[in-house]
Amino acid sequence: MCEPFYLAFPLNCAPRLTDPFDAPRPYANGKHEGADFAALLPDGTPATVLAAQRGYVARVGYQRDGYGLFVRIVHLWQADQTFVTWYGHLSRVWVREGQSVALGQPLGIAGSSGFSSGVHLHLTLQHLGHGLSGYSVRDVVNPLLYLRLP
Repeated sequence: MCEPFYLAFPLNCAPRLTDPFDAPRPYANGKHEGADFAALLPDGTPATVLAAQRGYVARVGYQRDGYGLFVRIVHLWQADQTFVTWYGHLSRVWVREGQSVALGQPLGIAGSSGFSSGVHLHLTLQHLGHGLSGYSVRDVVNPLLYLRLP
């Protein structure tokens, strides 16, 4: 039997939640479709963003009024379960579309690109065909429910 889907903590720094899933938002639909984490190391430099689970890079892109520089990874977990993680507001990306990634593999550097007020990582999780509606991204689920903290 396959292990239930989970996410490893996606930063090389201590976990500190700064904005939870479903928090009120001033934009379309008014609900935060992910979770935000502080992404600075003790010396003040931005943290490295890590793949929270194995998969493949489906998209590397930029949204000026949204996630800024982002990476989207598809996780084919079981025959009927596909999860997708979005890593937003990065300052640098080290992976390319189509590339396979391992659990914990460095994806890039956290930043404050796009619609952001400071260095952090925005993490969105989709469970395709099984997630919630009414958010700016379809099929989202609360990533905190899947996260295994160090």
